[in-house]
Amino acid sequence: MRLKSQTLVAAIAVLGIAQPSSAIELDFGGFISVGGGILSNDEIDSSVQYDEDFSFDEDSILGLQTTAPINDKLSFTAQLVARGNDSFNIEAEWAFLQFDVNDEVVTRAGRLRAPFFAYSESIEVGYSYHWIRPPAEVYRLPFSSIDGLDLNYTTWMGDDWEVSSQVYFGTYDDDVEIYGQEGELDLNTGAGLVFTANYDWLTLRASVHHAEISITNATLEALDSSLRSVPALAGGPFDSIADDLLIDDTQVLFYEAAMMADYEGFLFIVEWTMLEFDDSAIPDDQGYMVSIAKNFGEFTPHLTFAVQDTDPDSFGSDTIPCVSTDLCNLQTSVAAFESEVETHSWIAGVRWDFMPSVALKFEAQYTDNRDSKSLNTDETVYTLDNLDDGMLYSFVLDAVF
Repeated sequence: MRLKSQTLVAAIAVLGIAQPSSAIELDFGGFISVGGGILSNDEIDSSVQYDEDFSFDEDSILGLQTTAPINDKLSFTAQLVARGNDSFNIEAEWAFLQFDVNDEVVTRAGRLRAPFFAYSESIEVGYSYHWIRPPAEVYRLPFSSIDGLDLNYTTWMGDDWEVSSQVYFGTYDDDVEIYGQEGELDLNTGAGLVFTANYDWLTLRASVHHAEISITNATLEALDSSLRSVPALAGGPFDSIADDLLIDDTQVLFYEAAMMADYEGFLFIVEWTMLEFDDSAIPDDQGYMVSIAKNFGEFTPHLTFAVQDTDPDSFGSDTIPCVSTDLCNLQTSVAAFESEVETHSWIAGVRWDFMPSVALKFEAQYTDNRDSKSLNTDETVYTLDNLDDGMLYSFVLDAVF
């Protein structure tokens, strides 16, 4: 759902000035982040697309949101987002109708934010958290919205605990980056359940999500073709390995749990996630982070430790005989999907709220890829390279309006 910038300007103009006197009154708001960063080493397997040349694209974003009450029960909400790392093309992240059944039950239908994480609802609103961006070791899924519907129920347990639950169903179909190349992700029958409990300064959250996914990707397609084309005299074809590497109607489970404590100026956050794939080229993995921040008036320094660890399946790379250059390359290609990757990151930063609704942030992030191997492609030749470690330095100016 992408539009050119001129389309957004025209849409805002229509909403703003082309309304008859009896039209619904619109409530507009938005957010903006303008930032930049630089990597100390281009070889770092960084989650953000910075390099050794300073860039302003990755952390720059603009979002506009409007809510239109249709009647006492029904309303419409839309959010349009333009990202610097996507050439500021416009995308609709939210576009849903909301029906308030009563004070406790709300249902929505349309394009919704997928509730994968504690900060999912505000994941692109940098002003809402102390980091420049949430740690990618935990916040690592390649999309953040779904097309579907949800049901939300909120109540109180006694006078102290506000408890809410959310169930949703939806789909997603768009291009995402996988193995360093753009590919199409088709998510069918996505569903999830989220529980949240709030007690004054303490928030507890747990969720589970299920989906059936298919992925088309140039890397996987080239490898599939190579495996199936090996002649019998060379031990092939390796159809069974190719079948195992296919990501077609693959079952996926995603688990998440978080605790957030905001007490007397201290903020303490722990969040854990785990991905489980049913026989997939994408490895199972888990990630967690521990973050602490302390508010000193306008300044909030913080420190975060985050880990991501993969647990890949075995696809039988050792059954491919390394008796020629082509077969050795093929064996290495399959072995890349069997390689374990463990990433550790330390993030130290400070947030400065120097005026209302505006914050300036600085961060230094050290990333260490331990015993890691990556898959790089050159046409149909694949090699394994050890990943490196290094620093990411970045800043951002966040504002809401």
